[in-house]
Formats: sequence, C-alpha cells, structure tokens
Amino acid sequence: MSRRFPLRPSLAARAVALPAFFAALCLPSSGQVLLISNSYNGTIGEYDPNTGNAINASLMSGVPNPYGLAVTGSKLFVATTNNDRVAEYNVNTGALINPSFVTGTFSGYPSGLAASGDTLYVSFTGGGHPQG
Repeated sequence: MSRRFPLRPSLAARAVALPAFFAALCLPSSGQVLLISNSYNGTIGEYDPNTGNAINASLMSGVPNPYGLAVTGSKLFVATTNNDRVAEYNVNTGALINPSFVTGTFSGYPSGLAASGDTLYVSFTGGGHPQG
C-alpha cells in the first residue's frame, strides 16, 4: 500500500552533495544541521542543510556501520548493522548514552529508524524482527 504526501507550496526541495558511502540522513527539529551517517568509515557528521558543506564530518566516530538515523528531542538513535543494535546518543554533543538501546537476536538487522514523540520505530532488513 502506498500513500501520497503532497508538498505545500512553502516547502522546497534542495539537492546537496553528500559524502561517499552515506547510509542515512536526518534533520533534527532545529533545522540547523543535517546529520549524515557514513557506513564506510563509521562516522556520523553534521552538514549544512543548505549547501551540504561539512560542519563537523566526524561528530561521532567509531560507530560500527551506522545505518539508520532518527532524532527525537536531544536523542539520536543509530542503527548499527554490524552488531545488530540500535544505539542512543546525545544529538548535541555526540556522546554515547546507551550502546544497546535495542538489542537481541534478530532475523535480519536493524536498518531504518523513525521517531515520533516517545516511540522509536525500527525496520529490519531481511524481514526480521526482534527475537527472544
């Protein structure tokens, strides 16, 4: 099932150059930075949402294959596909809060994330879901 979401006239599409090997991007509610995960070098960086220029390309480093990203409030959730977890970070400082916010034995691995209020939605590549 698909659903269409019409764009309001006040919304504008922007094309920005992204780094090679980017896996996911998200725009925190401040709208001041675009967060981009780089699955090749294990970083999550801050980029200017208007130009695509790096503000801090390594806000977070050493992240095991960061894939999906979601932000709610000051929390950034990152699907780390190499270790089948969703980690929680402080979106402002990049500090790791909980490396195993979602963990377990999965059929597939966590990849897509979305946050709404106090709920985190996780999709699993390979049709998986948390087990055990």
